[in-house]
Amino acid sequence: MRHICLVLLVFCLFGCDGFSESNQTSTHIIELQSSVLGEKRQLHLHLPKQYAESQQKYPTLFMTDGRENLQHTIASVEFLSSQGLIPELIIVGIESNQNRTHNLTPTYREDSFEVLPIDGAMLLNQDPGGAEAFLDFIADEVKPYVQKHYRVSGYDVFAGHSFGGLFAVYSLVKQPDLFDAFIAISPSLWWDHQAWLGHLKSIPVNKLTDKSIFLAVGEEGPLMEDPYEQAKLYLNNQSIDGFKFSAKRFLGENHNSVVNQGMYIGLKSIFFDFALTLANTAQGEKKILAHQQLIESKYGVKQHLEIQLEALAYDALFEDEQQLSMSLFELILKREPNTLSAYIGLASIYAKQQNYKKAIGVYERALSQPKLAIGNRVQINDHIAELEARLLKANL
Repeated sequence: MRHICLVLLVFCLFGCDGFSESNQTSTHIIELQSSVLGEKRQLHLHLPKQYAESQQKYPTLFMTDGRENLQHTIASVEFLSSQGLIPELIIVGIESNQNRTHNLTPTYREDSFEVLPIDGAMLLNQDPGGAEAFLDFIADEVKPYVQKHYRVSGYDVFAGHSFGGLFAVYSLVKQPDLFDAFIAISPSLWWDHQAWLGHLKSIPVNKLTDKSIFLAVGEEGPLMEDPYEQAKLYLNNQSIDGFKFSAKRFLGENHNSVVNQGMYIGLKSIFFDFALTLANTAQGEKKILAHQQLIESKYGVKQHLEIQLEALAYDALFEDEQQLSMSLFELILKREPNTLSAYIGLASIYAKQQNYKKAIGVYERALSQPKLAIGNRVQINDHIAELEARLLKANL
């Protein structure tokens, strides 16, 4: 327990420098001269891969410890969005390691450090209690800068780990309208005799309407886990219009390592309703389009359905729902007639049924598309030749 708390305290003070920046072509370091903080502060800003080629607007993920958390967060966002589970995001990592403890902690009572099994003098030497100014910096300078210079959709998520998780709770309490969703990973709710756990419970119910909150913790001992469990119990019992809460305790993860899985699962939780499901698609095109409109209204993004529809078409196929699978492939081709993979999927179903004539007909439809790539035409002609051979053999 003493070792865990020592690691926790060192992380709270200095953060973790285990990650380096990647994807430099779409990551920018921006220096803001802050009048609120009276100093320059860096933002590590990462844009979606197709940002420059599109006019799409994107939800924004703001997070503390920008440099340290950037790489694994980019990986999580890019993978989840490639699977159609969350939208692509603009990521804004706010540098908080210049006196991290000062920036991320609210005011405190000095005797609150008595809960630590080690001397709290290191925390006091870091001049804690500057969260109010740091939140004003984000609200008055960071968000307006991002909104002015980038195509944001207006849906904003805030994420933080350790003292950053405490700061996420602090921002929810102090300025609940600043963000739409919050990810608090291993939040240091022990701070100031668990005062901010109490403040969390005192938020007016109407301020949680349409909010999403995700809490996470690892195997970290009672100092971190007890207030987490209390927060989880309280938020689970709230019945509020549009309010979504989820939490997860990650076994086998410690205070440092939990941040990776916490961010990944947290993003899936926040965007829980983004992905299409087989239940949606089974109700037909109108239901699918209604889902797309709901997502556009909530998150400010137009869903690219083809990737999701294709994945669901194959899911249906493996669940022995051939008719549903075929209807989804047909819907993809109705929306995007040059989608080679949909032709292949649909033709393969007919081929499996030994209906080679229909399979060939599907590929002939593909060849009739004027915008189909030359390389794809070669591949299709190869498939047709194979099917014609099988048809000839079947008729002998």
